[in-house]
Amino acid sequence: MNIVYHVRVIKAVAVRDFKIRITYIPWIMNSLLQPIAWTLILVYAYRSIMGPGSREILTAHGWAGDPVGFLVLGQVLLSLFNALNWRAGMAIQRERWYGTLELILQAPASRIAVLAGSSLFGLVDAGWASFLSALAVIALTNATFNIVDPLAAATSVALAAVGALSMGVGLAGLYVLTRSAGPIAIAIQHPTRFFTGSSFPLAILPAVLQYVGYAIPLTYGLEAVRMTMLQGAGLSDVEPLLYRLLILSLASSMLGVAMVRWAEEVARRNGWLHTF
Repeated sequence: MNIVYHVRVIKAVAVRDFKIRITYIPWIMNSLLQPIAWTLILVYAYRSIMGPGSREILTAHGWAGDPVGFLVLGQVLLSLFNALNWRAGMAIQRERWYGTLELILQAPASRIAVLAGSSLFGLVDAGWASFLSALAVIALTNATFNIVDPLAAATSVALAAVGALSMGVGLAGLYVLTRSAGPIAIAIQHPTRFFTGSSFPLAILPAVLQYVGYAIPLTYGLEAVRMTMLQGAGLSDVEPLLYRLLILSLASSMLGVAMVRWAEEVARRNGWLHTF
């Protein structure tokens, strides 16, 4: 019975978020257009600075394949994370903006189920927008791919999405504990773009900064997706990356859940429901 109840809560939150989403058409248009604009900016910046030698420069840093495909995959997955940062990460914090946080904290429904429902809708919502944006950019730029093992490519994309979702869940507790969640969420996006190597090979960075990048789940997802879709890698080639991705994703999700529960406990113990 508990499982059925939690599923109903998850479904109710996802449906509510969907209804809110479709009332704001500019948000939907931004989700589609922003990845296209960012990717095209990067593509033409590469072409203007590197010229016809961009493929060779990428290869020298350990990335063979089409430079445009490299940028497309990086930007699409980064856009997916950014969307989940606001959807999954802000799931509890958004209740404060709606003026319903006190009701959520006092309701018999699990806050983790609320977080799961909002995250589930965010994954679906961000997923279709990222997919359509990727198709548009590929058509505009004639990007080429080299997929030898479709199962490896599909698995890498799915687990990269899980990694992005886990990062959003991991940030949920941090956001609800601060009154400056919006600025923090925006500030997190730029270091993520830098340290995950979404726009350039991570090998270009100094070694100490590469260590920071490899502490982020999305970094492994990006590498696995690029290897399977640009370099023709198989599942066995990316297995080490995917295992690390799953371990970091699990740790990030557990940390987020623990922080949300801790914030709820502090609020109840000190009578601070109105401040969280």
